[in-house]
Amino acid sequence: MLLKRLGGTILVRDGVAVQSFGFSRHLPVGDPKISAEFLNRWGIDEICLLDISADRSQRGPDIEMIREVASSAFVPLCYGGGVSTLDQVRQIIAAGADKVLVRSNLNPKLVNDVVDSFGAQALVACIDYTSDLDVANAPLDGVVVARENVVEQALLFEKQGVGEVMIQSVDRDGMASGLDCQLIYEVADRLQIPVIAVGGVGTSAHVAECLDATEASAVFVGNVLNHFEHSVMLMKKQLQRLGHELRPSGRCSYELVPISSDDRLLKRSESYLDDLGFIKVEREVI
Repeated sequence: MLLKRLGGTILVRDGVAVQSFGFSRHLPVGDPKISAEFLNRWGIDEICLLDISADRSQRGPDIEMIREVASSAFVPLCYGGGVSTLDQVRQIIAAGADKVLVRSNLNPKLVNDVVDSFGAQALVACIDYTSDLDVANAPLDGVVVARENVVEQALLFEKQGVGEVMIQSVDRDGMASGLDCQLIYEVADRLQIPVIAVGGVGTSAHVAECLDATEASAVFVGNVLNHFEHSVMLMKKQLQRLGHELRPSGRCSYELVPISSDDRLLKRSESYLDDLGFIKVEREVI
């Protein structure tokens, strides 16, 4: 059985990694390369690097940035932003990315060309959607479709030959209120290719709810992974305690450590700390 994936999203605006809220407000985080180093060090399964400036300015991918991030990412790297030609895809793959993400307005010919050149596994189609009909098709960071059209759009992408479909909620972006599990269920139930869920994760419980209720192959998390350095490993440990097997995160096990509902380490009991004072520690031999 294939293990589910916990992915991390690095959103880039004007060369700076940012947190996103509703696709309209952005708070700076720092250097995308450092964000990738952080995610990689603490056990993320996959990284998605999204350059929203490339879509807005139609300038094409920043190949040097992709190369720098790829040098720090020892897990699969997916890049999205400003991709419109097969030559750009070649440059992205040559820079170290494993997959290329394209938005809802992708060119069917580009899909065929990428699949013929690199295989279906190298292409991810992203559907940004909203329940607000005033926002649909009047996007901030790309083409945004109405929620009611997502399943139809996903089926079209599958027919065109993409390897995976990512569905991302504009309404839940940065809200930390949970994923749109009902829609994720409907999409994953109809598709034969992997479905990636994005938008709304605030805690490991939100990820667990999605994995329990749907056949999504992966959940990608953005803002919450920037809050503290053990975030990925603690989220994985909590998911493991909730019965979900993910790829090992290594380094820390947290077996005896209490973790709060918002995935933070809790202080151990006073009695445990007092008992440590009476444990004999053998002299270290150098």
